[in-house]
Amino acid sequence: KKRDLTNFHRNYVVPQNMVLVVVGDFDKDLLKEQLENSFGQWNSAKSTTNKVCDLSVDFPTVENPEPKEKNVYLPKERVLLCGGRITVTKKENDFLKLCLLGEYLYEKLRDVREEHGLFYGCNAGVLTGASWEERGYAKVTVEISLENVDVVTSLIKGFLRDIAENGIPQKDFDAARNSFINRRAKSDVTNNRLADSYFYIKEQELDWNYYDERFEKLFSVLREDVNEVAKKYLNPDSWSFVTVGRVDGKDEKEIA
Repeated sequence: KKRDLTNFHRNYVVPQNMVLVVVGDFDKDLLKEQLENSFGQWNSAKSTTNKVCDLSVDFPTVENPEPKEKNVYLPKERVLLCGGRITVTKKENDFLKLCLLGEYLYEKLRDVREEHGLFYGCNAGVLTGASWEERGYAKVTVEISLENVDVVTSLIKGFLRDIAENGIPQKDFDAARNSFINRRAKSDVTNNRLADSYFYIKEQELDWNYYDERFEKLFSVLREDVNEVAKKYLNPDSWSFVTVGRVDGKDEKEIA
């Protein structure tokens, strides 16, 4: 109800629950004066104990469902094939291993596209939507022609099975780790990104050394560790696949 939203805003969207991060070259005294002029009249809530982090939210445990294949008709010229399965939260031991696996999976899928020329577009990941409380999911998405649905479905399953059973070569593991580290380092070169990172640490109540410790753990991950999670999460027998487009032999007249 509207009053529930209003009450929540009044009780929780208040100064004592806010985090302000400022990054850049500035005069501290002048900045403090400017902030006080801008936000000084913002009144605190009557209660100082209302904190969003104290709200009790029960996140349901999401398990990977029984694998299935489903066709969804849409009158589109191109067909979207998407496969996926549930993986882990950010706090689980497999998270960093999957970060590296995700780097390899995406690059390998692009290689498959170049080799066979059957995809218009493709994307892949293993931690989509993952948070500290909610599990993410692995996915492979390709855009294809209707006549290539069967062959591409078989190709994608074989692609996943090969990684699950044979793992990744050492040189590709090294490249995946370097790519992940470089991308993370480059992401914090702007003030805006630095502010986001600092805010994330404060919001999640993490230690200020969080990113340093994360990289230390990353360097302790071995190729064998990544191959272990590949076997656990990339077996296509545990994946579900959805095909969206002019499938099931239907045409627009049948749908109408």
